[in-house]
Amino acid sequence: MRPDPYAAPEAAPPPAHPGKLAVIEWIGSAAAVLMIMLTMTFAMPVWRTMFREFGSLDDLPLLTRIVLVPWSIPVITLPAVAAIAMALRALRRPAQRRRWILAAVILACLGLAVCVVATRLPSFMVAEKIQAE
Repeated sequence: MRPDPYAAPEAAPPPAHPGKLAVIEWIGSAAAVLMIMLTMTFAMPVWRTMFREFGSLDDLPLLTRIVLVPWSIPVITLPAVAAIAMALRALRRPAQRRRWILAAVILACLGLAVCVVATRLPSFMVAEKIQAE
């Protein structure tokens, strides 16, 4: 008796390389970490210097002051790095691994958005004061 060619397979075939990251996963992981690290390492010191030249940092909005503090680099980067670490723990489960990498990219984008908003808030404050006059 021949097997039914239309029958569902008993089990899904194992992935070709279950313990390795795919290229897109490497790209996502690298983008998540590099995006936030480069911004925090190179751009934030420039903003910090510029705001100091304008006057006291105490006059800046709270979010701006928080982002400009040196310890904010690891705090803003940590969630994305933790998500990548969780992805590396899930090497044998591709679906879970990809969810963690996606979470890392989203967390890195959120961290970058916080940095962008924080550096733009003083401009909005100045524009508000000019408009009030």
